[in-house]
Amino acid sequence: MRAAASITIERASPRDAGEIAALYLASRAEALPYLHRCHSDDEVRSWISAVMLASGETWVAREAGRILGFATLNGEELDQLYLLPGISGAASARCCSPR
Repeated sequence: MRAAASITIERASPRDAGEIAALYLASRAEALPYLHRCHSDDEVRSWISAVMLASGETWVAREAGRILGFATLNGEELDQLYLLPGISGAASARCCSPR
């Protein structure tokens, strides 16, 4: 089990786009393998960089420099919430607390 104390929450930056996109794609593939994909991986990466990070308030949960999860707020509403496959327990609770 991961120690929650080593997880930090911080605002995402443009340099996080690639890692966030990889996490997003892996999480969706694991949780929803049956769901038809409307967009290619490249389109998803572009959307995350050009739209999601540019227009939303995105927070990442990091442990030892690695992004474990992210949450994007659109105003006061939660718009996106994804965790790296395999994250559970206290780590998942900490990842889900962006503010």
